[in-house]
Amino acid sequence: MMLPPTAVVAAQSQQLQKRKQPSSGLAPSDRAKKPATQSTTTTTNTTTNNSSIKKKDDMLTYSRDEHAKCEEDKGTIGFRVVWNSGDAEHMIDLIDLKNIFGTQLPKMPKEYISRLVLDRNHRSMCITKSVGGERHRVIGGICFRPFYTQGFAEIVFCAITSSEQVKGYGTRIMNHLKEHVKTERIEYFLTYADNYAIGYFKKQGFSKQVSMPRDRWFGYIKDYDGGTLMECRINQFVNYLDIPGMIRRQREIVNEKIRGMSKNQSVFDGLEIFKQRAANGDGSSNTTDAATQHQEQQKQKKKQQQQQPKKKKKKAGFKKGENALGPS
Repeated sequence: MMLPPTAVVAAQSQQLQKRKQPSSGLAPSDRAKKPATQSTTTTTNTTTNNSSIKKKDDMLTYSRDEHAKCEEDKGTIGFRVVWNSGDAEHMIDLIDLKNIFGTQLPKMPKEYISRLVLDRNHRSMCITKSVGGERHRVIGGICFRPFYTQGFAEIVFCAITSSEQVKGYGTRIMNHLKEHVKTERIEYFLTYADNYAIGYFKKQGFSKQVSMPRDRWFGYIKDYDGGTLMECRINQFVNYLDIPGMIRRQREIVNEKIRGMSKNQSVFDGLEIFKQRAANGDGSSNTTDAATQHQEQQKQKKKQQQQQPKKKKKKAGFKKGENALGPS
């Protein structure tokens, strides 16, 4: 149901006023102490999950994507797709996401960001987080433009608020987006990445080599100066929400195959010479090592060569009155 613009603005102002009010009656000093308790709890939960995830194989580590997955299972974070449908909740999330894009992408004009985020042809995957039982607030997202007839989607903006970065949220939201577009028969992602975002997109499976036919995307996506065009092909048979578990199972299978072909686990009897030395107690043995005998032989040969007199070599030359052809 479409709301009139005035109703949407009124709903937005009411929601924003509710969000500005503090949810708890804590004093400013108590609020300052609260994050320390939350960080300690988060560290404890992380350590517990870390010990449960690690297996016998020491090579397995606790990835940031698994940390984000644990928070998602607990309900701390959530993911949903919003767009300018006229719904008040969607509009509030889009406004919050627009502000995050404007802060994290300072080189982009604010008007340009607002126009694309609020455009009805664009969709946005938002990541929300709840802290201390409060309402889920938007901490980042990806704005994309799907082209259903061409079978691909263009990623326009991607950002996470600075206070929530380096926690695996960027990887997790991209994996959610891949699973979402699989249901809409989208096979490719295209994006223009700047120099600071190329590393992130490479980790998410993007490549600078575009394999999609040019006639399918040329003229559809927005062209940016100084950006690098990157592509990601979406595999319909991969569960992107369980990448760490899939890698762990693959690694276990490979290690099992290696153990079946290797003899590292086999224990062999020691050499007899070491047993004899241990029996003598003084470190000597009744038998002489072959290496020692070889060294002694080499020393004797050198002594013999030094004792032998050196033979004087005759200098090649001709007597007076002779040449190479005989007497002159």
